[in-house]
Amino acid sequence: MKKLSVVYFLICLCTIVDQSVLAQQKDVFMGGRIGLTLPTNISKPKDLNYGFKDMSRAGIQVAYFGRWFYMENLSLGWDLGYQYQSTADDYWNVSNWGEVNGSYQTIQLLAEGNIYFDSDEVRPYAGVAFGAFALLNRRTYSSNNEVAASSETYKYQKVMPGLAPQAGILFDLGGNVLLDIHTRLVFMPNLKDEYVTIDGSEISTNPHGAQNHLSLSIGLLF
Repeated sequence: MKKLSVVYFLICLCTIVDQSVLAQQKDVFMGGRIGLTLPTNISKPKDLNYGFKDMSRAGIQVAYFGRWFYMENLSLGWDLGYQYQSTADDYWNVSNWGEVNGSYQTIQLLAEGNIYFDSDEVRPYAGVAFGAFALLNRRTYSSNNEVAASSETYKYQKVMPGLAPQAGILFDLGGNVLLDIHTRLVFMPNLKDEYVTIDGSEISTNPHGAQNHLSLSIGLLF
């Protein structure tokens, strides 16, 4: 019986040590993040009077993301996110025809790669993300014409490719918990210009070119 107890103790000890070693060698982390989205006029076509920054407000973004550290200073990852922005009132006040309001919603699915410049507890890094952005834009036009008062909603849905250089800092909080703070600048192709007729006049639903934006986010990885 004593021998069996010793054997059982040794097995338990080996199991604990083995699990501790595996925990220290963990190289795949997953978690969530939240951030701020800022519209920009970067790469706005010269023939357009307005850019995305002129027509959209700052918004919010949430995402599920993960990273695989396949080398000490290199990682590959994924990012599944959603962001929401409302239209800017100072631009969409169309006094000749009424009021215009709406929103920009985006679902993104990205792959990313990063290089880290330190292997200690504080790790600055730079990288690039690329993938697909599903744009769900909505416009509601409310006419102020007393004879033909009406309200019409138009939707623009499009999946666009995108590329996003990024940089950030990764903090090792211990216990296989990482704090990630990063910024990302998203570039997408220009949207096709489309028009709707309101009270006999044409109004463009996409007069701003591309929906390029800057995001600032913070997240935890486990």
